[in-house]
Amino acid sequence: MGPKDPRGVWFGFSALPGQRASDFFVLPDCCPKIIHSLPKDLHTPTQRAKMGAVINSILRGNTMKRLLMLLLLIGIAGCGPDTETENTNTPTAKTDAPYENTPTGLLKKIYALAQAEDYEKLQECIFPHSVQDLPDMMLQGIKDQKTGGDAAYSHKALKLLIDNHLDKLAPASGKALEYCERENQGGFGQDKRVREIAKTQPQDITMFTYGRVNILIIKFEGDHKLLFWESLTNLSGESRRDKYPEPTDNARGNIKLPAPEDYEDQSMPWVTAGVINPKTDPADTDKVQPNEKVIGIIFKDQPRAYLLAALDHVERTVVNDVIHGTPISITYYPMESRENEPQKRVRVFVDVHGSEALVMGLAGTEKGKMMIYCGEKQYLQMGSKIPVWHDANEDGKKQKDEIHVLEDLEFEVLTWSEWRKQHPETDIFRGIGMRGETPPNL
Repeated sequence: MGPKDPRGVWFGFSALPGQRASDFFVLPDCCPKIIHSLPKDLHTPTQRAKMGAVINSILRGNTMKRLLMLLLLIGIAGCGPDTETENTNTPTAKTDAPYENTPTGLLKKIYALAQAEDYEKLQECIFPHSVQDLPDMMLQGIKDQKTGGDAAYSHKALKLLIDNHLDKLAPASGKALEYCERENQGGFGQDKRVREIAKTQPQDITMFTYGRVNILIIKFEGDHKLLFWESLTNLSGESRRDKYPEPTDNARGNIKLPAPEDYEDQSMPWVTAGVINPKTDPADTDKVQPNEKVIGIIFKDQPRAYLLAALDHVERTVVNDVIHGTPISITYYPMESRENEPQKRVRVFVDVHGSEALVMGLAGTEKGKMMIYCGEKQYLQMGSKIPVWHDANEDGKKQKDEIHVLEDLEFEVLTWSEWRKQHPETDIFRGIGMRGETPPNL
């Protein structure tokens, strides 16, 4: 081998241990092996490779010098790491790893990106719903590791799902598919792309329903995206919050709910948390038809309407609102037609001594009548006096003067056009909000 046949490659290293500048010659037969087995701190950019003149220089040396140089090179190469060992424990290695374009692959990718806090790439995993509040809520839930309700998330919960429950992913059907087709009442079909996929390609929507955890994944423009999930932390037991005290002997009130495994045999088979943080639209919205019925209230000169159709489902039959810093809860019994005197099945509560949304939701039915829970006790929606406790002294002890009964707030059931004409400064709730948390003992 000579200057005209430069089959060997020279690498220059400016600072080996001891700060001695060195050059090493790699023979062609061992080039791939030696190069890849060199320690990473000895890897040299390709522009440092030297040919031609350097080769001539070493060839002019004596045989002993060349032999010593080769022995030194072999010794250094032998100290390098195993050529098949690769560090994949860094966040970069995890997030850059290829994932199958499947619902399972999407969940694994979300898990890796969430651990790495790569929120820019996480945003790309979430369906860009036209109601921007929805994807924003999903991403924020991951950032905050929300403990319960809509958009709840924790690394532990998603890992448990991936390790143990992937077999429960299935093509969307029943209520899940219905929500994707529904154009109003808070349905995901408010985005016409979701609606069209649900109607024409339902196989492109995947659902997960287990342990009160619900997930919807949609295939959009060839890629699987997260549409929605709720109560994910139920899987890991992290949905219970410290704000709920240990139950007393009477914590469940006078009504005993069936065991969870018996729910399917009941006429109204679930306990469902009320909506919190309800979003409203201004009076000039074009998303509500003039003849649709609304529940209208006025509190401290603030008129607000609640679209009756948005509450006409057991999963959104209680809305826990806060107006001017005062908790107000709208309840509606949805088991009859909206045309059949709905005002007889509406009750509006106001907590004049509170400042945070009530912990109120649906608690099934009792002899054909709606049950609601407030805190950890259950009551008939109609006719019950519902006490709430505010720890004014902050001593954890219930004093008689700290317990108050919720008051009833007057309301009207009118068409949207009638209510808006009477109260042009109103806003309206159309079904967009977050689901609150169910106390652990319900």
